[in-house]
Formats: sequence, C-alpha cells, structure tokens
Amino acid sequence: EKMATAFPLGVFEQMTFAFQHEFGLYMVFAALLFGFILSFAVGANDSANSWGTPVGAGTVSLGIAFFLGSIMETLGSVYLSGEVVSTVAGSKSVVAMSLYRSDNQTECDNFMNQEGTLMKEKTLMLGLVSSMIASQVWQLMATYLAWPVSGTHTIISALMGFTLVENGSQGINIGNPNLFDGSGVFKVIYGLLVSPILTLGLSFTVYYFLYRFAIEAGKPKHLRSKLSYS
Repeated sequence: EKMATAFPLGVFEQMTFAFQHEFGLYMVFAALLFGFILSFAVGANDSANSWGTPVGAGTVSLGIAFFLGSIMETLGSVYLSGEVVSTVAGSKSVVAMSLYRSDNQTECDNFMNQEGTLMKEKTLMLGLVSSMIASQVWQLMATYLAWPVSGTHTIISALMGFTLVENGSQGINIGNPNLFDGSGVFKVIYGLLVSPILTLGLSFTVYYFLYRFAIEAGKPKHLRSKLSYS
C-alpha cells in the first residue's frame, strides 16, 4: 500500500518514473553539460576545417566566417543530421543496440521484487556519456595541437570502445554491407574510404574546368570566363 500511495500508476509507469527520478534526470544533465563541451570541441576543429579554406583564400573575413558558420552549422545539424545520428546511436549504429534493450515484463517483475531494473538501459546511457567525454577530450587535444580530425569518426570510435568493454566483440554491429544502404561498421568504413576519394575527384573535376576555361585563357572579362567563375 505504501507503494500504491507513492505511485498511483501502473507498475510500468512506476518503474519508468523511478528510473527517470533516480538515474535518468542526472544523465540528462550530464549529457547537456558534456554535449555543449563536445559541440564546442567539434566547432573548434570541424568548423575550422570547412571555413579555413575561404578565410585563407581571402574570400571572407574571419568575422563573416564565424557569423555564417554559426548559422549554417546549426541549420545543418537540425535538418540534415538524422542519418548520421542513426549511425551514431540509432538502428544503424556501430553499437549492437539490441543488447541494451531490456524485456519489459522481466523488468517489471524485478521492480516489484525491489531488485535492480533497466540495467541495460543504464549501461547504455553511461556508455554514451563516457563516449562523449572521450571524444571531446581527444578533439580538444587535437585542436590544441592544430591537428584536423573527424568529429564523426572520433565519437563512433569512442562508442566502439565502450561497447567492446561491456559486451566484447558481440557489442559491435558489423551491419549491412550494401553500399547504398549500409549500416554499422560497414557504413563507417564506406565513409572513410569513399569520402576522400570522392571529394578528390570532385575537386579535381571542378578546378580542372575552371582552370582550363577561365584561368588558363587569361581573359577574365570574356563571357566564357565569367560563366566559369560563376
């Protein structure tokens, strides 16, 4: 009766409330704190990678780069980062997320018997926060050393480290090898291999035509040069 008075809800709702009150709330605060620090680290390194080129070329000033970067990076993270989030901590994650899902009935029975509940979910939350801390420490160190590093692959590697400790090799999601619908480790490897090769080819192609039809011609006011530069 004491439990019924304190929790006038069903067993599952009682368990969920206890989880949020005793553990989840503190993890939310920790995630907010370390999330902001991680965002600072990513902005200091990844944003410098993307905006260093136009600033170095004199196309925009450093102040304009800060202004535009804050807008574009925010818009990109809000509207275009869904698939990357899925790779980090969703269904396509390198972490075998199924290992961190508890059976509701079993957990409700444990709660009624006053035993530990939702331990898998607690482990996952602790692992994710630990991965954030590891990622931000490395990215801040790399920024201090002036090393350009990938924020995405840093956090993914940190996640793999956490799940290896918790579940060994079974904690890694190898994923789907389909190049166009990959997941898990395969998707990360594709990103590592395809990204530099693809951008090298695109950059070579774009600049080749710019150089061939505009710079080499030596006629900046010619219509063809104007079209090329535009």
